[in-house]
Amino acid sequence: MELRVLGPVEMYLDGARLDLGTPKQRALVAALALSSGRPVSVDAIVDLLWGDEPPPGVTATLQAYVSGLRKVLEPQRERRAPATVLVTATPGYALRLPAGAVIDVATFEQDVAEVHRLLTNPDPGRADLEQAVTTLDRSLARWTGQAYAELGDAPAAVAERARLDETRLVAVEDRAVAQLALGQHATVAGDLEALTTAHPLRERLWALRALALARSGRQGEALDVLRQVRQVLDDELGIDPGAELRELQDQVLRQDPALAWTPPSDGIANEPAAAASPWPMVGRDRPKEALLRGLDAALAGTPSFAAVTGEPGIGKTRLVAELSRDAQADGATVVRALSSSDDGAPPLWPWRSVLTALDIPFPQVDDDDGPFAVRGEIVGAVVDAARTRPVVLVLEDLHWADPASLRVLLLLTETVTTGQLFVVATWRDHPEPTGVLADVAEAFARRHALRLALTGLSAEAVADVVAHLSDDDPDPDVVAMLCDRTAGNPFFVVEYARLAADRGGLGPLLAAADTPRAVHEVLTRRVDRLPEPTVAMLTDAAVLGRRVDGETLAALSGTDEDAVLEALEPAMAAGLVVEDGIDRYSFAHALVRDTLYDSLSASRRARRHVAAARTLAGRGRAVEEARHWLAAGPTHAGTAWRAAVAAAEVARDLHAHEETAALLGSALAAMGDDPSSTAHDRYDVLMARADAYRWSGRWVELTADIRSAIDAARTVGDAELVLRAATSGAQGALWQTTYHGEVDETLVAALREGLAALPTEPSALRCRATVALAGELYYAEPLAVRRALVDEALAMADKLGDPALRVEVMQISAVAVWTSATAHERVHLAEESARIAAEIGRDRDTVLSLTLAAVAHAEAGRPDRMRELAEEAMSEAQRLRLVYAELVLSGLIMPWLAMGGRTQECEQMLERVQRLHQQASIPQSEQAMMGAVFVYAVWNGSAPDVVEPLMAMARNDPLPMAPIVGALLCRVDRVDDAREYVRTHPVDLDHDDWFSMLAWCNAAELSMYLQDPVLAADVLALIAPFAGHSCSGGSGNAAGPVDTYIAFAHVALGDTAAASVHADRAMALCEQWEIPLAAQRLRDQRDQFGF
Repeated sequence: MELRVLGPVEMYLDGARLDLGTPKQRALVAALALSSGRPVSVDAIVDLLWGDEPPPGVTATLQAYVSGLRKVLEPQRERRAPATVLVTATPGYALRLPAGAVIDVATFEQDVAEVHRLLTNPDPGRADLEQAVTTLDRSLARWTGQAYAELGDAPAAVAERARLDETRLVAVEDRAVAQLALGQHATVAGDLEALTTAHPLRERLWALRALALARSGRQGEALDVLRQVRQVLDDELGIDPGAELRELQDQVLRQDPALAWTPPSDGIANEPAAAASPWPMVGRDRPKEALLRGLDAALAGTPSFAAVTGEPGIGKTRLVAELSRDAQADGATVVRALSSSDDGAPPLWPWRSVLTALDIPFPQVDDDDGPFAVRGEIVGAVVDAARTRPVVLVLEDLHWADPASLRVLLLLTETVTTGQLFVVATWRDHPEPTGVLADVAEAFARRHALRLALTGLSAEAVADVVAHLSDDDPDPDVVAMLCDRTAGNPFFVVEYARLAADRGGLGPLLAAADTPRAVHEVLTRRVDRLPEPTVAMLTDAAVLGRRVDGETLAALSGTDEDAVLEALEPAMAAGLVVEDGIDRYSFAHALVRDTLYDSLSASRRARRHVAAARTLAGRGRAVEEARHWLAAGPTHAGTAWRAAVAAAEVARDLHAHEETAALLGSALAAMGDDPSSTAHDRYDVLMARADAYRWSGRWVELTADIRSAIDAARTVGDAELVLRAATSGAQGALWQTTYHGEVDETLVAALREGLAALPTEPSALRCRATVALAGELYYAEPLAVRRALVDEALAMADKLGDPALRVEVMQISAVAVWTSATAHERVHLAEESARIAAEIGRDRDTVLSLTLAAVAHAEAGRPDRMRELAEEAMSEAQRLRLVYAELVLSGLIMPWLAMGGRTQECEQMLERVQRLHQQASIPQSEQAMMGAVFVYAVWNGSAPDVVEPLMAMARNDPLPMAPIVGALLCRVDRVDDAREYVRTHPVDLDHDDWFSMLAWCNAAELSMYLQDPVLAADVLALIAPFAGHSCSGGSGNAAGPVDTYIAFAHVALGDTAAASVHADRAMALCEQWEIPLAAQRLRDQRDQFGF
């Protein structure tokens, strides 16, 4: 089978051209070919084929194309047999050509790369040069038009086309180089005249043209060409020619003999020198070439990004090491930073390494500046460095990186636009990235970063490695067994090959047990061959972590740094340890460190961790010190938990809230083994962790810690501590702190108990407890009771005169009184608290208040003001990484984008909601995420697809979902099903909370479809006062003007005149609010029901 994409897409089977069908089917082949065998999601295919305007039922259309192509590509496939060429592969489809298939683009790139390597040899022979010209002529002839022409201007196709065009130019240049070396000067001069006209800013083409003219005895024309390029560069870019052109001009003027042609030798060119490594890097030519293209782009001034992923031992480090050597040879500054979860490094440690390598001091910022200031300083320093010199930043093992470090990378990825910067990151691909690493991966994708997912070596590559290490050609069957056992993992392959000689060959060795055990044995045997002092030093290094510094290792082992180096040299020679800078060492692979660490008994490990902790004491490495104390066993639990608390303070000062929470969790666990720890100690740690959870959006965990803190405070017997814990749950909340309809009786009891024990005169604690109680009683007491508590708290805050307290009380009050009728009141509370927060410099509170204000404005029918505030709040929420606020704002904005017909923006916002939901653990965030999915489907024309999921959700959800399910069934022409559904799930209108307006409005629509005047009358009494407002469920699920649903209720009552009046008002609001899809739906329903 053959695939051609360097022009109109074509496929051949057994030499016969296949009929790929319609233009869209041909475009589908091109779209799948673009991904080189990797799965392409259905959404991505739709974007490539139809752009922003997919036809209705696009999924079914795509499936029809797939079915048609499968019949063409596999005409002999039996019915019901699975496809093997165009296969279904999550999350879409993939084009998997059979072994031996010819793909023109792959062959082209391979030919160009091979010739380019040949021409880097200082003395290529005539035969090699002639073959190079023949190869390039053949490869360039493969181009019959624009690559991936069927995909038009799709961004992915444009980017790939630009990359291939660049490779094509390299081929043209290299052909000219080879022809010049063969003495074909006049031919080259003629060819290059047209090429310099087509590519006037490509200096190498001008240089080759001038050289060809000079060697043809046409020095005057050569100088004229050099004058032309100088003029072109000055006119177009305002720059002078580069060093190569300037030097060439000097040589032509001097008639330098070095310009004269020297006939090539008749011999064969020498092979390029192999990389300095104990075994060859095989099977990675294409990934390396891809990285080198990224390096070239960076050297040319375009910041580039690449992600190298794969399992442990797959060769990520080796590949980037090869790149690093080439980059250094090109004059770039290469900075390598290794992340590790086991070395106890404090937050942002990798970036400290980066800045140290660049000779830049680590930024010092005030605590009030927030985490963004630290990140901004680091990113600014790196970007500034890349403006003055080429910088290759290699960030390894990001799966172990702390979130604070990942957020620096995220900011760098999102903001850098200029400079000679190439960022190469590696991480494990299983499990899939989550949290901040997933954000980084997404940001890389938006930058069109190169993504290299390394897989196991082929059998041929494995055989090459084994042959190199054993000086013997392995049996193909044995190689197949080795590939099966190791899955081609290079590290495992190398270790098996090294041990094979001691076991009588690979065959007996492969008869051993499962792979991990066998590899463990391999590593143990290698370690056993080392001198005893080396093993002892490696064992201490394994206790310290995967990466160690000579000074710490020397102190732990009771020796000096020279002795450390001497002891580690045999391990470095054996490839088990590598130097990671001056007096810094890393294990070559995590398996090496694990093997050494596991060789220690539990008791010996604990003792060495104690020694390591004592060694690190006073060195300013609190996080590492804490890790070792925590691993030292129950005997040292008291020291361990206190060290963890101290380390958490370091993390907190860096605004690394996830790390803070993790360290405090370790402290709480260690307290269980320390009889000297007190309930008050436990209370303090729980409250500190609750605060860390608050700002990382982990509200479920925060609530659990508050309850535990209340228990600890009661054990202490301090009523004030109980009350402080109980009040902290409401601080910073943007929704109710419990699930719908639930009341946290523990917190309510603690608040009542605390208030009863406090003096009656006003105080900040009484004020906080009063408003917190109002919030906790949201589902337990009517609005009048909650409002009385809110009014009392607001009056108390005003009397006390503390602006920060007023901000906090107004925020909690807005949530506590949340009903449809309080939208205007909540606008006032939120905007006033935002004003005060901004005045006193409380950035987080400003964001929270603006968010609450935006939500209330949306409910009150003021979407313009909502959009204005939401934009301001979103910008700040992202800067401060406030997950809760981002989630609420994204859910607020998304329905308005959907109703506005802004599908692409809506999809992006939906993706953000889903990602933020994964990061957070907030009561009702699941409903918010599902609501966003339903909103997207309803306004995007795919409502039938979500009916069953919505019904499944309603079965287990406490929200009053019956009218919403019923109305959706009616909209998709299942009125009889709707009637049966509400018969078994009666519509409940007896509620008045944040969700009620959405339920009431859907009940009005349901009454119209079911012709139910009783339901219509009941619901009309509820929604009529809210004409001009927006129908929504809290901060999300906006569904157009309430006036629309008032009209529906009048239709059900038989009053079409009134219905028409309200429908006209709703249409006007839809136009004013810029939501044309809501207007169109109303027009359709007016036509259907005649009003």
